[in-house]
Amino acid sequence: MSTRREHLLALTRICRDFGGRLAIISQREFDRLFDESNSDETPWEEEELNPAPFTDAHGLWWSRKIIYAVEGREEVGSIIHEMGHVFASPHHPHHDCSECCEWNWFGWEIVIARRIGAARTWSRHNAGYNTGEALWSELSSKQRRAAVADRLARAREVGALSADGTARSVR
Repeated sequence: MSTRREHLLALTRICRDFGGRLAIISQREFDRLFDESNSDETPWEEEELNPAPFTDAHGLWWSRKIIYAVEGREEVGSIIHEMGHVFASPHHPHHDCSECCEWNWFGWEIVIARRIGAARTWSRHNAGYNTGEALWSELSSKQRRAAVADRLARAREVGALSADGTARSVR
């Protein structure tokens, strides 16, 4: 069984392999970076720093391929989700287009979670993810299996997974 620390190290390596970085920073540094009132000091624009809307401990800098997490508050599932925005989608999270849909690369997240031995943790951290039918946590085992199969196929279609099912960076 992998530990949280082992998961974070594995995610750090994956980010590096994809040409990016997982930055685990202090709460103070996170607040400085992601506080909109500091816009004179930080590049707070659509293409730059973006806090995760579902947590106050994660964010990303899309153009620089950096995923941020507050030290001591890192959620493996949330980090994998932010990695999906950075590596599995060719478009910035704020773009409004069919290719930007998170549901397109949901299978990519599953593959990354499985790769590092954190599938259950990822699932727990994404309990509130809206699948279109219901929240992830509300789906039965049978519904989850069907959703996973469908999302893996879709991730292959959009190029986030190779033909053999390996997660890859699309940018």
